[in-house]
Amino acid sequence: MLRFLPLLLVLCFVGCKEPAPTPAPLPVPAPAPLVAPVVKVEYLAFTMTNCDPCKAMKPEWKKIGAKVHNVRQYPVLAQKYNITSCPTTVVLENGVENVAKRVVGYQKF
Repeated sequence: MLRFLPLLLVLCFVGCKEPAPTPAPLPVPAPAPLVAPVVKVEYLAFTMTNCDPCKAMKPEWKKIGAKVHNVRQYPVLAQKYNITSCPTTVVLENGVENVAKRVVGYQKF
């Protein structure tokens, strides 16, 4: 029995190691805040010189900061946005026309 004592001591010391420390839990990242995309809105107003409804729309266009263009002075621009009557207000969202928000004729904003 004394013959096995050194082997027993070695096994005891080998088996009696301290347990390895548990790793710290990984931090959970905070969820990203929900942010609405930024939309740049621009208004283009098309008018004619002798148009009474166009004259009535000028204060409304000034209120929304529209860029006013005379159809006769800018025929290419009027053709690009398919302007068939005046006054017409075209709404651009990020540089692209939103057809649903096009306003034809006199309307208050």
